[in-house]
Order: sequence, then structure tokens, then C-alpha cells
Amino acid sequence: MLKKKKKHRRKHGEEHLQITALADILMVVLIFLLKSYSSSISSVDDMSVPPDLKLPVTSSGGVDKGGIRIEVAVDRIVLQGKKVADLSEYRFPASDLNQDLSDNGTSKTLYAVFENEVKKNKADTRTRVWLVADQRAPYATIQTVLASAALNGFSEFKIAVLKEE
Repeated sequence: MLKKKKKHRRKHGEEHLQITALADILMVVLIFLLKSYSSSISSVDDMSVPPDLKLPVTSSGGVDKGGIRIEVAVDRIVLQGKKVADLSEYRFPASDLNQDLSDNGTSKTLYAVFENEVKKNKADTRTRVWLVADQRAPYATIQTVLASAALNGFSEFKIAVLKEE
């Protein structure tokens, strides 16, 4: 005769859950997420800013690299390190502003510069446009710069700021 083996079960005893492996996996995932997050954000210290520009301050965000860089200073507009337009106290000359309703709020000079950037360098209009502007620059000037780029098909804009400490 065969004896049947009985499985012994604890009827009222405590069951122990082994979570060591789960904790190890969660720790690896956490480290991976933290590493990937910190590498996607770099500080504004990595971006060189002319000494006469005073960037706005924010409590969040950061600066990553890549794209077309345009600087707005008190007396000039600089695209990729090359002066492309003159300003007077952060303002475009009246003769440079388009009065046509379809191009309202754009600069003739900047429109041509962005158009040339698209044609000559075959820049992808999905390329990010980084605006490095003095915090004293008026909104109208910033709007003119962004509108001039947008009319040439650029659609992703980032504004460089200093992270509040």
C-alpha cells in the first residue's frame, strides 16, 4: 500500500513574504530614473552668456543644448554668435517692423535671417530655437523675435533662464 503524503500547512501561523528581490528591482529602477532625469537637464552654467546680458530667474527648469541660439541684448540681436540686427534700447527701428496684417509683429531683417537659415543651412524647422534675452528686454521685442522665427516654420521655442537657488 502506498502511503499518501500529507502536506503540512500552517493553520494559524504567520506567513513570511520575501521582498528582498522586489526591493532590489525597485532600487535599480529608481537609480535608472534618477540618472536619466539628471542627464536630461543641464544647468545654464553650461551655456555661455555674454556678460552684458542679465537672464531672468526661475525656480524650476533648466537648459539643454542643441538648436538655434538667438541672443537679445540692449543694442543688438545675435544669431549663432553672429550679429544680425541692430536694436536701440531693446527696440527694433520702426522701419524694420512689418506693418502688413499677415506679417504683423515681425522684423523684416529677422524674417530674412530665419528664412536664410532654413534655406542655406537646410535647418529643420523642428529645430529648437533658444532665446537668450536680457530680462530687461520688453515683451514686444521678444514677441517680434519669436514671430519672425515662427513665420519661417520654427515651432519649438525655449527661453534660457537662471535657476533660482
